[in-house]
Amino acid sequence: MRVNRLPIFAAAVAAILAASCADKSSEQSSPTQASEAASAATDTPAAPAAADNAAPAPDPLPDNMSTVADGASVVVEDTWIRQPPEAAPVAGGYMVLRNSGAQDDRLIAVRSEVARNVEIHEMVMEGDMMKMREMADGLAVPAGETVMLKPGGFHLMLMEPEAGLVAGKRIPLTLVFERGGEQVVEFDVREVSADAQEGGEHGHD
Repeated sequence: MRVNRLPIFAAAVAAILAASCADKSSEQSSPTQASEAASAATDTPAAPAAADNAAPAPDPLPDNMSTVADGASVVVEDTWIRQPPEAAPVAGGYMVLRNSGAQDDRLIAVRSEVARNVEIHEMVMEGDMMKMREMADGLAVPAGETVMLKPGGFHLMLMEPEAGLVAGKRIPLTLVFERGGEQVVEFDVREVSADAQEGGEHGHD
């Protein structure tokens, strides 16, 4: 029996649009001195070891705050995936991209082991209907600027995600930048309540 997935797809799309050595001093001992009358030796006690002067290790970066690969200028922040409806064929991904460098960059591809493929999408108005459209040339991240991927705007679309994308899980995605190369970033799966979603007509090309 063939299942009509159109209502599930529409619900998933509606949900998507709605809404980062210790060192020690060597011990020192004085040479043995001979006694005047006997040949017995007297040792001078060794100096105590110096205190550990190593600087404390820096605190680890809080989970899901920001990440940047060596040599890259784009910092990736606030990464998350909306928990899709059960059996949904798509799931939306969001994040903030900050380019602190002097050169423009571009997000040209995204890969994930939990989806068949990942597309970069934008929202466009066609008449009175909002539609999603794949950005075949990728997403520009101009020098010194911040680009937000959020519900109702730019976003990632995970196509045919595997089952089990539930709130609380962390999913690694590989972001590929034109200049900065690849960054592997973890995305939190979040559940978004219906009253937090934004309404509006939409479609998908």
